[in-house]
Amino acid sequence: MLARLGSVKESVQWLTTHSAGLTLDALEQTLDPARINRKYLASMPAIDKMVAWSRSRIRIELSPPADDSHDTIVSIDRARDFKDWMNK
Repeated sequence: MLARLGSVKESVQWLTTHSAGLTLDALEQTLDPARINRKYLASMPAIDKMVAWSRSRIRIELSPPADDSHDTIVSIDRARDFKDWMNK
């Protein structure tokens, strides 16, 4: 399943779920987003803040916020590519 969270104004949020039948790696290739970790893909406008985290990782704050924001950490393996993507 693929879920997309969006907001209209600041108080209304919606969740759209699609059956993609793809792995996250395959989905990443079709959407061209930044993959934060195994659990999250994010678009640039959804990233509110980046915070340096332990061992060269990056913690991301999203808008609208993720339910489990402690999981929005860019892995060590993806941190360099993520920084390059953000600097484009």
